Amino acid sequence: IYHWVLMYGHVQSPLYPKPYPADLHEQWNLEVPHGYRIKLTFTYLDIEHSANCSTDSLMVLDGRKVLGKFCGQRSTNAHHPGRKSILSSGNRLQLVFVTDSSNPDLHQHLGFSAFYQAIGVICNTCGFRRHKLSVNKNLI
Repeated sequence: IYHWVLMYGHVQSPLYPKPYPADLHEQWNLEVPHGYRIKLTFTYLDIEHSANCSTDSLMVLDGRKVLGKFCGQRSTNAHHPGRKSILSSGNRLQLVFVTDSSNPDLHQHLGFSAFYQAIGVICNTCGFRRHKLSVNKNLI
């Protein structure tokens, strides 16, 4: 398990840009400072494609909510994030990369590379009180 608290960074599958190995279960816990959200953008994704990504997959979790389970290559594939970024609801995201035991000699998929960054949260009621301003007309 990898865990970082940074404003930005890169996450890559093991051995990237070379083919990733079989029988993996890797987990990355990304965290940015409180008051920020995480924007995750894939710069490359090539994970063995299967129905419902049942063999090899990269899952992105926001707490208990699955934001995506990805496999395949950059295409019109429904299991590929494409160029769209993923935005967390809070300051944490978890990535889980799982591969099956297929023959590594035939395995040519390169895995993934992604960039993440802290994004500020815009809020009208983030602990600030509104003060009423009184003006004495006699002083003007």
